Amino acid sequence: NFMPVFDALDADAQALVLANADPLDVTSMTAVTNAVDAIEDLNAVISGGPGDIAAAIAGVRATMEADVLGSNSTVADHIMGGAGLGLVAADGEQPSPVNLGMAQRMDDLFEAMSDTQVAAVQTQIVGSGATDIVGALSAMGVFDMGGPTAQTDPTASNFMPVFDALDADAQSIVLKNADPLDLNSMTTVTNAVDAIEDLNVVLSGETISGTALSSAISAVSTAIAATPASADTLGGLSLSGQFILDGAGFGIIKEVGEPASPVTLEMAQRMTDLFEAMSPSQRDDVAVQLQNTGGVVDIVGGLSAMGVFDMNAVDPTLTNFMPTFDALDADAQALVLANANPLDLASMTAVTNAVDAIESLNDVISG
Repeated sequence: NFMPVFDALDADAQALVLANADPLDVTSMTAVTNAVDAIEDLNAVISGGPGDIAAAIAGVRATMEADVLGSNSTVADHIMGGAGLGLVAADGEQPSPVNLGMAQRMDDLFEAMSDTQVAAVQTQIVGSGATDIVGALSAMGVFDMGGPTAQTDPTASNFMPVFDALDADAQSIVLKNADPLDLNSMTTVTNAVDAIEDLNVVLSGETISGTALSSAISAVSTAIAATPASADTLGGLSLSGQFILDGAGFGIIKEVGEPASPVTLEMAQRMTDLFEAMSPSQRDDVAVQLQNTGGVVDIVGGLSAMGVFDMNAVDPTLTNFMPTFDALDADAQALVLANANPLDLASMTAVTNAVDAIESLNDVISG
């Protein structure tokens, strides 16, 4: 049964097993012994031993799943004291627990990282001198560790509730764009991806309102504007250096081998300006067209469904009438939409050019 694994643990780990298991219940002893053994394996990696930290975290999660540990521990889904004391133990501080939620959140976070990111995080943790889970979380520098005796769960702090609510694909997009060792990066990029996901929910809805669509687009622009600027401009596509790689999706039809498109701050701002210039009835007209176009689930699909952009371009919001429209001020953009149909390319092109000419004349008149 559990005894070979139990016997291989040191005295402290064996005491941890018995602090959490019923010694007269073989199922309890087996489940808790395996969980503590996985925690000890993770602690060994945290302390600089061989192995991959992401794999070790996944190992802890596997032993703590509800159908494995569950009520077999004295406190269901918990190994009390399993997370340890951290880098510095305060007077009277008790070892923190590991629970299923913590294990799941840690596993999801590391699963979303690239191999390079996992290695960088592991190097930082090992270099900190951490020897347990609390110490490792503290060494990452992106969690609120709480007070020494608070027994809080750092994996439920800061950006993590928003990150945890994203699906696996969206979590991967976060880590493709964020530094897992930088709190500001993780916070702002998580918020940006969350805003993109909210927009995708609107775009893919059975019924879409113009107000919800416009608001969701504006939220994406605001969220991306808060992300750290990169030195990479994507070949001049994003002079701000603020973008979410893969954020715009694939569109209505995904070609074989097609990569997901980025959302740049500039793209988001142009979309926001266009929708802000529309009347409420025009926003509703656009929403109805998106709603009636099958397969719209992302930003590229939404742009395609409008029928006024060149979808072969890397950034469709830079095509056709849009460069001229984008160069107009807000009042002139509103004048365009007071006279054009936002779902008709010929109308948008002709009216944008006419308003641009009027603005040029106004400049001459104004001296």
